[in-house]
Amino acid sequence: MSDLASGLHDVFVIETSGICIFEQEFMPLPKPVNKDMMGGFLSAIDTFSTEMTGQRIQIIQLETISVHYTLSGKLYFVVVTATDIDRSRVQSFLSHVKERFVAIYGDYVENGNISNVSKFEGFAAEVEKEVGKTSKHRTIFSEPVEKVKERFDIARDQVRHMHRSLLNGVAGVVDKNLHRIMRLLK
Repeated sequence: MSDLASGLHDVFVIETSGICIFEQEFMPLPKPVNKDMMGGFLSAIDTFSTEMTGQRIQIIQLETISVHYTLSGKLYFVVVTATDIDRSRVQSFLSHVKERFVAIYGDYVENGNISNVSKFEGFAAEVEKEVGKTSKHRTIFSEPVEKVKERFDIARDQVRHMHRSLLNGVAGVVDKNLHRIMRLLK
């Protein structure tokens, strides 16, 4: 297993609406990732998993990349690592990032004051201290929130449509198979 500093790609803080308010890159991913698309995807998959099972997804595992995330209030805390990093170490790091961010900025976020997120810029040093490595790139959300929320409303509607289509498709398959089973039982 590699240590966290050698396999950490990104740290994100994303509002539950899907808006990324903080990103810190330590190592580039194999392909560039649109942070807003990541936010929308995590928001959608979280909604899907909780509606379907009442449980939240904590890790999305790909061949070489793991996406670990947790929810606290109105924020997702996301850590993207190489898959060979010890999960307990990543979870500990993710928990620490969440606790520090909430301790420093929790009231600010809970009061809906994310329109001036330059306030979060100092958090990058907290993350670097925890990792023991300097980041390569930091992004602090700087567009007016209203414009981004407008884009996300459109994207969220599209994701909800896909979600409904998926649920309808699953329901159709279940109904079809249930009818087959009922015919076999008669």
